[in-house]
Amino acid sequence: FCGSGTALLEARLAERNAIGVDLNPIAYYISKVKTNPIEPTKLRENWENFSLKLSPLFGFNNVEPFPLPKKALEILSSWIPEKQLIDMRRLFTLIMDVKDEAFRDFLLVAFSNIQKDCSWWLMKSVKPCRDFKKKVPDVIPTFAKQVEKMIEKNNQLWEVLKDSKTWVKVFK
Repeated sequence: FCGSGTALLEARLAERNAIGVDLNPIAYYISKVKTNPIEPTKLRENWENFSLKLSPLFGFNNVEPFPLPKKALEILSSWIPEKQLIDMRRLFTLIMDVKDEAFRDFLLVAFSNIQKDCSWWLMKSVKPCRDFKKKVPDVIPTFAKQVEKMIEKNNQLWEVLKDSKTWVKVFK
């Protein structure tokens, strides 16, 4: 098990190849993204192209929200305001349409990171607890800010590992 990729990353930094396993699907994606940086120019180009789709001017509001079963929608609606839930579902549709697997995984990790922020989840609680007084931010600016943070970290790791011959493989 690889602790959301931390053990694998430390192996790469120590010039060792690494194989990790994680049962948690989100931790699996985090591990892949955290340990295998994307070439910065390619990442920036992919992000700039993708981010255009997030604008109302380019039709974001016309993107079909990702389909969910009725029961899942009921549960999510009790945690996420309607506008944020629709925007999350639209965003997820766009992410799942990305052909480049590494970039899609990168976006999925960013998406998973904004879930608490863009819901009524009480931020200072690790247990499920709602805070209906919370001002829930808009999904797209929150997502874009998270992606920009991740791009910065990706680029820093790219610089450290650019000449490394090591590899990491993560299994679910």
